[in-house]
Amino acid sequence: MDGWVSIHWGPVWQVELYAGLLDENEIPTFLPDVTTKIIDPFITGGVALDAQLQVRGEDVERARELLARAAEANDAIDEEDLVARALSTPPDASLGITEEQASGPEEVAIGSVRRRGQEAMETLATRVRWAAWLGLPFPLALIYGMRYLGVAKRRGLTSSRHGLTRIAVAWAWVELAIFIAWLFFVPNIDRLRGIFG
Repeated sequence: MDGWVSIHWGPVWQVELYAGLLDENEIPTFLPDVTTKIIDPFITGGVALDAQLQVRGEDVERARELLARAAEANDAIDEEDLVARALSTPPDASLGITEEQASGPEEVAIGSVRRRGQEAMETLATRVRWAAWLGLPFPLALIYGMRYLGVAKRRGLTSSRHGLTRIAVAWAWVELAIFIAWLFFVPNIDRLRGIFG
């Protein structure tokens, strides 16, 4: 096989992570349009928030094997449970350590999980706001907005611009109503002119 072969599609952060893993193992990678997707995700079309990972044709099997092993290792960690535990209880209670031990590496690990959860919410909130304000990708704002609001309600974790994100979700619903109204009125405009005109 010659040229570059796509071996994985996923969120930009995940593709970057996998590319780093493959680069560490001396497998050259190529991420088409990834810089554009980071700067302005909606300019690249329908799959705005996903990117692809490509490797050379002769490295495909080795790369897939490395990614499969990484996925198996990742599946062994129940991250959802770890994040929920870290967000719902104080670090010392969740780990069963004393006050004196609370400043040890375990607390740093829990702090890291909390920080990643907060960063994920910030990213999700940013996606909601961009999709709502740009207008055309308002369905993304609705999808991500409902996801954001669900996590915010269940976990009590919000972005630093929570109010603005809620307004963006409401605006996306308004855009949906305008779109539905447009779908109804445009095909029927001649008939409506006859009635009112």
